[in-house]
Amino acid sequence: MQPYIEKVCQDMIKYIENLNGDCVDAHDITYRFTGNNVMSCAYGLEGKCFEEKHPIIFKIRDDMAIQSPRLAKISQTIGLMLPNLARLLRISYFGKHIPPKFQDMILGAIKIRENSPQQQKDYLNFLKEICPIWDMHVCSIWTHLVQAHLYLHTHNWNWH
Repeated sequence: MQPYIEKVCQDMIKYIENLNGDCVDAHDITYRFTGNNVMSCAYGLEGKCFEEKHPIIFKIRDDMAIQSPRLAKISQTIGLMLPNLARLLRISYFGKHIPPKFQDMILGAIKIRENSPQQQKDYLNFLKEICPIWDMHVCSIWTHLVQAHLYLHTHNWNWH
């Protein structure tokens, strides 16, 4: 994973240099840095957080975030304490349900990996390897990927 992280660091340096002395938004830089690292280290995908003005990871965040902090706490409590009720009410512990675009992106990456002899040492490959051991279907592992993604991004999300 070190080469992935080093590449993200180089991309971040270029991004900051291209600001030409303009103010740096620490929250924005942090989210872009973390987003790129998660996309590359966990999923083996290009996050392009420093290349695009509004990268896909921002869209995923915006689609999943609950705008009201009070509603977010209620949703998280129901999702954690009463998972069957949460499923019935279509409430997610993390916020809104996972956007189909994100699910499709992860499932696409999994299918590419299944047909490729090349092995990458990342979280996605780990989950691919444990599917037969835990008798899991490939479609169910994307939930675990989302959990890792959200865990690593929790402190960078603007929930209000």
